[in-house]
Amino acid sequence: MKSWRSFEENVAKSIRSNGIIFLRRAANEIISHDDRRNKALDHETGTIVTVLTQMALELAIAAFIVKHEGIRSILTKSENLSDVEIHDKWFENGLRTKTFEECKQRFQFARSF
Repeated sequence: MKSWRSFEENVAKSIRSNGIIFLRRAANEIISHDDRRNKALDHETGTIVTVLTQMALELAIAAFIVKHEGIRSILTKSENLSDVEIHDKWFENGLRTKTFEECKQRFQFARSF
C-alpha cells in the first residue's frame, strides 16, 4: 500500500471528482431546458437539479475535510478500524460516513483556523 497520506489524498480527489460529476449533471439539466418561451423549469427538473447540486456540495465538503484532516474525520466509528481496514473498505465501498450536518459543522470549524 502507498503511504497513508498519499492514499488519503487520492480519496479526497476521488470524492471531489464524484462531486464534479453531480455538479456537471445539474448544469446539464439546467442548460437542456428550453428557454424559448421563457417557461420556468418544471417541478421534476427543479427537484433533480436541487438534489444533484446538494450532492455536489456534500461531496465537496467531504473532500475538503479528507484533504485537510484525513479520512478518519468523516468516518463513523473510525477508531475501530486500522489503516488497512479503512483502505480495504474504501475499495469495497464499505465505509460508513458521518451525516452531512456533522461534516458541515466540521467544515465550518476547519475554516475558522
